[in-house]
Amino acid sequence: MQPADLKECDLLEVIKKRDLLYRIIRAFFHEEGFLEVQSPLLVEELAPEENINYFSVVDENKKEVGRLITSPELYLKRIISKIKDIKGIFQISSVFRADEISDLHLKEFCLLEWYSIGENYNDLMDECERLIISCARAFNLFDAEGKPYLYYKGEKIDLTPPFIRLKIKDAFIKYAGWEPNGEPNSFKFDLDLVSKVEPNLPKNRPVFLYDWPSSMASLSKIKKDDPNYSERVELYIAGIELSNGFSELRDPLEQEKRFKKEIEKIKQKGRCPPSLPKKFLADLKDMPQCAGMALGIDRLLMLLMDKNSIHQVSLTG
Repeated sequence: MQPADLKECDLLEVIKKRDLLYRIIRAFFHEEGFLEVQSPLLVEELAPEENINYFSVVDENKKEVGRLITSPELYLKRIISKIKDIKGIFQISSVFRADEISDLHLKEFCLLEWYSIGENYNDLMDECERLIISCARAFNLFDAEGKPYLYYKGEKIDLTPPFIRLKIKDAFIKYAGWEPNGEPNSFKFDLDLVSKVEPNLPKNRPVFLYDWPSSMASLSKIKKDDPNYSERVELYIAGIELSNGFSELRDPLEQEKRFKKEIEKIKQKGRCPPSLPKKFLADLKDMPQCAGMALGIDRLLMLLMDKNSIHQVSLTG
């Protein structure tokens, strides 16, 4: 569905609700002491990631002049590696991924990404709870007792904190019948995650799935007490993945090793990988302890407005 396909009243409602959501997000992070930044959309470096495809940009002579960002992650981390005396930074911007379009996917979509200095993925979960509740209250989604909620596809979702926190291995044992170790079969893992785990997550409460297998932690810190798993977390609401975050890896040598593994995986799939992001790796050694999260604004708005598809709330079509 393109914006032109929306009725005038529907389009105006979407514009007003998106405007409200942006204002609430900005107010939330400003009150938390964060600074808003704007990194470039056309970049030289991307993080090599097996399951993310990118768009190249060419000039009139068909010479590549850059790539559209799939996430502002590398550039935001480079910023905080140079300016440490702050609470954190956030960005709201379009990102671009050359993947299939569905009710939950767009080639261009709006992403909120933030980094909290001196914090870890447990702090991210707390921040994410407060943000979601702030958004719900701004949309007048609270009951007579003042408790925040969402009402999505006929299901009332209780947003009273704390949200459910479930280890990914426990979710797989319960819903898929097996425990993923540090390097599970990626095809089997992805298939069971989508077909068995996500559909069976509680629908009446938000769920944080945390401690993902270490092989699925390209940029996140490995757990000290269990190297099979990483300090990575994803938030699910109504069975829909809304955000992805982690305690950030700060070791340039380990990060380079992981990137090279991702590059080889991309090549094995017959795709052209982005080159090693050398500027990012050079700055990584100076990055302070921090945690970062990316949240899909289109999906959040879809949930807040009780719509079936992000196409119904997107102005990019």
